Amino acid sequence: MEYDVLRTTAAVVNVELPSMQNTDDVDKDEDFLKQLHHALLEIEIISGDLVCPETGRKFPIKNGIPNMLCNEEEV
Repeated sequence: MEYDVLRTTAAVVNVELPSMQNTDDVDKDEDFLKQLHHALLEIEIISGDLVCPETGRKFPIKNGIPNMLCNEEEV
């Protein structure tokens, strides 16, 4: 997992994750693990758009399911 990408994405939905200073003891940091658990498993996006940072293409999210299929003209 790219942790910096997760931090950036979490910030979009107002969830602040700490920077990773020392990765040796991360499995013993209970506060960090609780925050990570919340960001990964407890946040649910019901509707909206995922936006590709490289192309700007939007992928709609409806009823919690992102549609990431290509359009016919993109294939």
